[in-house]
Amino acid sequence: MAIFCHGKQIYIGGCLICIIVLFASSLVSKEIKPLQSIELEKYELFKPDLMVGEGDMLFIWDDANKKIFKFSSNLEFVKSFSKWGEGPGEVVRPLTMKIQNSKLLVFDFKQRLIEFDLDGNYLGENRNFINKGLPRMVTLIDTQRYVAAENKTDRDRGTTKSLFFYSPEGKTELTSYHYEFKDWLNLEKTASFKWCSSPHYIYIIPPTSRYCVISFNIRKEEIVTVLENKEYTLEEYSPEERKQMEKKLSQAKESPLFSQLIITAPIYKSAVKSLLADENDTLYAITNKEKNGQYITDIYDPYLRFKDQITIPKHQLILINQSRIYLVTGNSRLCLKKFLY
Repeated sequence: MAIFCHGKQIYIGGCLICIIVLFASSLVSKEIKPLQSIELEKYELFKPDLMVGEGDMLFIWDDANKKIFKFSSNLEFVKSFSKWGEGPGEVVRPLTMKIQNSKLLVFDFKQRLIEFDLDGNYLGENRNFINKGLPRMVTLIDTQRYVAAENKTDRDRGTTKSLFFYSPEGKTELTSYHYEFKDWLNLEKTASFKWCSSPHYIYIIPPTSRYCVISFNIRKEEIVTVLENKEYTLEEYSPEERKQMEKKLSQAKESPLFSQLIITAPIYKSAVKSLLADENDTLYAITNKEKNGQYITDIYDPYLRFKDQITIPKHQLILINQSRIYLVTGNSRLCLKKFLY
């Protein structure tokens, strides 16, 4: 089910899908209201890397302590559990987490699907959950379904990146993108997919167009809507941001593998910074546009009909649950903050 963009039409598997075109320049962005804040170092949580939540609980993986920390929705510390390793109840670098049917599901670097109850007790694991050899860019839907990105390289034609939905019935291609070998180090051309999932939908931004969002119905296993947002224009990186990228590239070039290659930092940011969805299938598109130092965020229903626009403070991690927005912010002083939307 590959997606091909042509002008204002998108063909999916040979069928023409209608596009919603949105102009939102006259909108007034709303600021979210801060409710609570705690310092994470107080609980010896130093390097938060993943955050999930449901109902009145939050779970954060700390890559420094190699543990999962549990907090209440009121930001009260409850407990920490798990440890680094490959034994029962142990985890090696979680890649994604999800709460499903009163269980915390953890998919780790060793490609295991590990299950805990919501009190942190180990329930079991599945070492054959995913096709072995797949890239580690995976989003869990439940214990049987997931989304994964794959690369297929042809010696003469280049590389094709594809995004698939996997279920017990097979796999469905959601979108794909092809680039030539000469472009593989051009950071402007080798864009990657962005996607997220909600209970009933998967939302995708394909690299074939930085201005489109796709809504995929999980139950029906079909794409229902494609959004083209005219306000998602490319923004230039600031001189300071480009300086930081050039510094990282210079460090990479010190490696013999890259020393003879010409790699340049991109000039433009992608239009959308990230996607996330809540328990009501509402989509939040966090753009690279800023207002008063915060990210402008557009909100849509599952059919990608525009609902609202808010501004969200800069952050490392974000979670939206029951009209509450939880952010991990700061660098030298990490905080977990709760906002009302």
